Amino acid sequence: AALYKAGSYDQSDELYLAAVSKGYLPWSVVDDEQSSSLVLDLHGMTTSIAHSAVRMALRREAQVAEWITPPPGTELHWNKTLTIITGRGINSKQKYQPILRPEVQRMLQEEFYPPMSSTTTISKNEKSNMGALSIPTEDVLAWLTFHRQRTDH
Repeated sequence: AALYKAGSYDQSDELYLAAVSKGYLPWSVVDDEQSSSLVLDLHGMTTSIAHSAVRMALRREAQVAEWITPPPGTELHWNKTLTIITGRGINSKQKYQPILRPEVQRMLQEEFYPPMSSTTTISKNEKSNMGALSIPTEDVLAWLTFHRQRTDH
């Protein structure tokens, strides 16, 4: 938390990865190779750990996209849906006052370029799930494309 609060995001991310590799913290990505979705589960994480989890998961997607895409100058294809599970705030100090959800939304808007928007996830039975965010595929693709162009130069 201290590294995150000091703005040392790279060091915070490295520490998160080290803790994940040693089994002290969970990897946020819920892997389902047969699904066309990317699900990040942030349940029970502190704000600083959740920030690192989101950043590292999206960086991993950027690396994977670079490995499987055609050479620079061609269009990047990424057609997954991104869902970030933040929880509804049931375990927050003030019950049902979520902390992670607004913080993740702020992060996606202010710390990523181009910014990523988010909406409440709608479940199969058409009920909204206030504990999960859907990120538009176009927003993730725009971020991946920008990230790819930056690393190509």
